[in-house]
Amino acid sequence: MSDWNEDGDDWGVDDDPPEDGDGWGVDDPPEDGNDWHTTDSDDPNTDGFVGDTTGDDDIQSDGDGDRSLLRITAVSIGLVIGAFLIGTVTAVIILVALQGVGVPVFEDLVLLSVISTVTLQGIGMLGISAWYMSRQGYGLEFIRLRMPTLREVGWVFGGILGAFAASIGVQSALAALGYEGSEHEVVEMATANPEILLVMIPLSFLLIGPGEELLFRGLIQTKFVNRSGVLPGLVLASVLFAVVHIPAYGGFDSMPTIIGLFFISLVLGGLYEYTENLFVPIVIHGAFNAIQFGALYVVLTTDGEMPATVASLLATIPF
Repeated sequence: MSDWNEDGDDWGVDDDPPEDGDGWGVDDPPEDGNDWHTTDSDDPNTDGFVGDTTGDDDIQSDGDGDRSLLRITAVSIGLVIGAFLIGTVTAVIILVALQGVGVPVFEDLVLLSVISTVTLQGIGMLGISAWYMSRQGYGLEFIRLRMPTLREVGWVFGGILGAFAASIGVQSALAALGYEGSEHEVVEMATANPEILLVMIPLSFLLIGPGEELLFRGLIQTKFVNRSGVLPGLVLASVLFAVVHIPAYGGFDSMPTIIGLFFISLVLGGLYEYTENLFVPIVIHGAFNAIQFGALYVVLTTDGEMPATVASLLATIPF
């Protein structure tokens, strides 16, 4: 039978309650009012949200503390706009400078193509991606870039076939419904001077694939996936990727082609999430464009009519 203390209270515990009136057995909360078991860190990759982990370094995190899908969308759009602005301004400066020293740059379509690609995909996309990664403290583990395994090399070849299958399949379905796509501006330029394509083939691997995939898959898709999950993040990043190509196809009349780009982006993004290696979509994207440019060069330099299969290959150029 329990004893009673001097003031008549039931003795049911061994110790007197703390002077501040808190309950027994519970630690005091931190002075800043945060919940218990919360660890603060200055590491940008561990700011309270940790995504899927597939290895010691493969941690997908929302490193800059974004908690709102709307904010992530705004940041993503800002990065894309920033890349285009940087690329455009740089291109204008270079073109004006060359014109000023007597180089007939506007008459040389090959030189124009090189300057456009170097400034947009190179200086613009690669540049702003590198700046943002540095600003946020992101490393290669955030964008999941590493040397490929033999299995991942196999997925590269499979992804190239998958991208073409998606492109041809979508265009065939839309054509059956009476919708026609638009030509990419590079096709029009190459028709006037096919030598452009010989330059674009190596640039596909050196700048186009790396620049666009680092920005749209490595940064934008990773942030969307970390916030919303794989499927929603993949769709959101693919929509943005397709939409930014509208100007290259002449405006909103090119929506059938843009739909094709959306499905190609799903292939690229899907394999990125499956392999968790940015190397895979980079090479697929570069090879996809290079094959398209090579096929177009053969057609334009053999004075033959473009076969339907080649036309299908060129229907959607993610560049």
